Amino acid sequence: MAINQVQRSYCVVHEGKGEPVSGGYTEDTWEGSWAEMCAYADQQAASGGERWSITATVTRKPGDFAECRIRRQAMDGKEEFEMPGNSRENPQYSLSATSVPQPILTHKLAESYSGEKLDALKRLVNGGCMGSLVDISKEGQPLTQKTIRAILEGDTSELIKKLQKGVTSFYVPQVVVQARYKVKDPGTVSYQKCCTIASPPGPFKSPSGKFNWLCLGTAVEGSGQEWQVTDSYMLSGPDGWDKDLYDN
Repeated sequence: MAINQVQRSYCVVHEGKGEPVSGGYTEDTWEGSWAEMCAYADQQAASGGERWSITATVTRKPGDFAECRIRRQAMDGKEEFEMPGNSRENPQYSLSATSVPQPILTHKLAESYSGEKLDALKRLVNGGCMGSLVDISKEGQPLTQKTIRAILEGDTSELIKKLQKGVTSFYVPQVVVQARYKVKDPGTVSYQKCCTIASPPGPFKSPSGKFNWLCLGTAVEGSGQEWQVTDSYMLSGPDGWDKDLYDN
């Protein structure tokens, strides 16, 4: 059974911000079997050295499961890192992936359609029926009319089969990354990157291909000398964000 980290807590001591209760520390929570957690606790408790005080607590859960909490305490009251989100250089990240509907005609199944067939499909998905008439034009001038049935006659593609079943949309993933950090002066925050093609900071990389990121915007809230800034980025579809519409 593999062990899994399920939580991490921080308490970082900063000079000049009051008397620390117990110095800086991190506290990790792991889950696994009872035997694995006991062995992991023994291993971590012996790794403190002169600079760190390590406390390991194993709690039995129902079945053969157990939870192990590892507290890593700095002996001199100082940590080797700062709390994520406390500065622009060390933001706190979040990622959300949801599903959003897209018109079926934007799917790759519709890539081969153009001209009067594409016009017929558009009419069909927008409430038309097989007997609806579609203007057949040349260079923008209507020449005649055909029914959707006549235009699509003999077409047995997968797209047509799905439309016949009433499918007019499909779901695609929408991935948004946010970077949160604090500043003392909101005047130092730049809003010019909103609606530009830009990669988010941190460990998040684009999938292979033409995928890229769009900066959705920046939100600022707070007062006095403590302001929280949130920068948001959205991952594109397989073709990337349109560089004719969005600046780099």
